[in-house]
Amino acid sequence: MSFQFLGHYLLERGVVTQAQIDEAAAYQAEANRRLGDLAMESGLLTLAQVDEILERQRETDLNFGTLAVTLGFVSRSALDALLFRQQVHMVHLGEALLTLGHLTVRQFCDCLNDYAARETARKDALARLFEGHCAREPLESLVDTLERAFLRFAHCPLKAQAYLDDLALEALPLQHTLEIPLNSSSAMRFTLHIGRDMLDAMGTAGRCGSSESGRTPEEALAAVLDILEIIGRYLCLSIRARDLPAPDCPSGVPDPGGKGEVREGCLRLQLACPVASVGLTVSLVTNRDKPEESA
Repeated sequence: MSFQFLGHYLLERGVVTQAQIDEAAAYQAEANRRLGDLAMESGLLTLAQVDEILERQRETDLNFGTLAVTLGFVSRSALDALLFRQQVHMVHLGEALLTLGHLTVRQFCDCLNDYAARETARKDALARLFEGHCAREPLESLVDTLERAFLRFAHCPLKAQAYLDDLALEALPLQHTLEIPLNSSSAMRFTLHIGRDMLDAMGTAGRCGSSESGRTPEEALAAVLDILEIIGRYLCLSIRARDLPAPDCPSGVPDPGGKGEVREGCLRLQLACPVASVGLTVSLVTNRDKPEESA
């Protein structure tokens, strides 16, 4: 796959081994404390309050700290102090590899500069894909929210990569389609295309920290579909809450569902993590629910 995450990139360069990456990840997990854990440790939140915030995150795009303030559980100043404490002790993957002696400073600097250049090229390619699009803001919002949703609910750190070609689309047989109303006359209809690799990745992530074992393939698939339903609801609620402007796209073709006109092929994009990928296809439905003229 052409996409890059720092750990995957370092492995590809041959400067570290998988065992060293795993050791660094374990070091990170030990060093990097979650905000909720820090808040309980400091006596600012109870376990019940943390659970309520996590449950609310299924329905909003707000982060943990903002929700804690919004719900009146902590003050803004207390949250800022907590965030400062978290950031001071934050350990990134490269820092963990350096601390454990798996990278030299020279190796790390050389790799980081090259990695940053690749990331810039990836983002430039995405910008060109969106450039001049009549629905640029809603589409960019959808992609940005989708990346966060997969990380939050499927524990898969996706990155938007490039145009999704026919060959890549054929390798992603499972489809999950939803619509997001933008206003009374238009909506985004998007489909997530999932392959076996992502099903396995999501199934594995869903079992982490769980006592479940020995699930049948049907049960594993049902668990993944539940995650996709949660992600879909999260996307709809989050994007609708942003009150995005309606796209001013040229007319499309009649919608078979009788809901107006469809701009097919509005966007085709591949999003990927180091072990799997997801396809995203989006079309715009316009002139929905057009009022009938008075007699």
